[in-house]
Amino acid sequence: MIHKRFSTLVFLAVPAALSCTGCVQREEKIKIALDGAVTIELNYEGPENEIADGDAMPSTESGWEVERSVEKKDDGVEVKLQSVRRFEAGGPLPGSFAVEGDPDADLYSSFPTEVRIERRHDAIYYYFRRTYQPRRWTYIQLWQDEFIDDEIKKLGDKPVNELTPEEQGKIAEAFAAVEAFKQIEFSSIAISESHPDLPVEYGLMARRALIDYYTEADEGGDLQRVMEMCGGLADEKLRGECFDREATRILGEAYAGYIASLKVDAGFKKRDIAAFERAYKRAERYHKISEQLGGHNFGIQVTMPGEIIAHNALDDDVDVDEEEHTSTVEFEFDGKWFRDRSYELVAVSRLDYRTLKKLESRSDGDDQ
Repeated sequence: MIHKRFSTLVFLAVPAALSCTGCVQREEKIKIALDGAVTIELNYEGPENEIADGDAMPSTESGWEVERSVEKKDDGVEVKLQSVRRFEAGGPLPGSFAVEGDPDADLYSSFPTEVRIERRHDAIYYYFRRTYQPRRWTYIQLWQDEFIDDEIKKLGDKPVNELTPEEQGKIAEAFAAVEAFKQIEFSSIAISESHPDLPVEYGLMARRALIDYYTEADEGGDLQRVMEMCGGLADEKLRGECFDREATRILGEAYAGYIASLKVDAGFKKRDIAAFERAYKRAERYHKISEQLGGHNFGIQVTMPGEIIAHNALDDDVDVDEEEHTSTVEFEFDGKWFRDRSYELVAVSRLDYRTLKKLESRSDGDDQ
């Protein structure tokens, strides 16, 4: 794992493939009633920055009852969210925590959920299905795999003050390349979304301006100077501030070169630039959320009437409550499981009619 002292430098930041970005715990209990009504209880816990400014979280605005608590820890502020919501039988179940009308709804995780009941001659069958929609990721992972090889990972295990200038340069070059191509990817997405009819050559010219900037920064020794200047500072806080400042400068200058090309070569006006910048920020945010989701750990418990006769959880264990005539299966995974592919949770339970009548009779007695 890349040494933590590099974590403050944007273009030397640890990629999501090498570390857990936030480790948010997302525990969920889904209980299906006899008539198909569904109650969902959520217990989320994680760093404040990801709870507040990452994937959409349950909120009163999106129809959930929410209790929020905050706890200060040595490494920051941790937030706990406890949420609950009941859904009537046959009604739509949530596929996202986004508030209705949120223009960024498509940036968040999406998980269409369905519960249906099928009556057969021998019993009543309950079907649960949730599908986590794929998050685009290969376009970023490609560059991480290309530049962050085993040599760079081994060098990253060493403290900064133990690295030779040559080793520092290798690390700077590798991570700068990753960040450079991330900028290129975000810019390409933003151009396609904001100006779909723009002749392709103008986007390629702006792309070349980005590449030329980073090539000159590398060959001209700018990256090496940053490593020597900032990495040589003894005070860790000052070193981090130096890296932050220089990273912001380098990324900003590269971005400015891209914008300048759009103005000169493509004739972009203020409104054109504004549209591009909005799309660029959305592309950045989509990646940020996808990166954070890779460190979100999901524990989804599904409790169904009767006996669960089939499911696709990795753990075959099913908890049975003989008194309540229910059974529970748990799905455990993290956000990397739905990168570039969908991930389905499926469970089927069977309840014979004799037991169904007994439970309905018990329910009627409780109501009285």
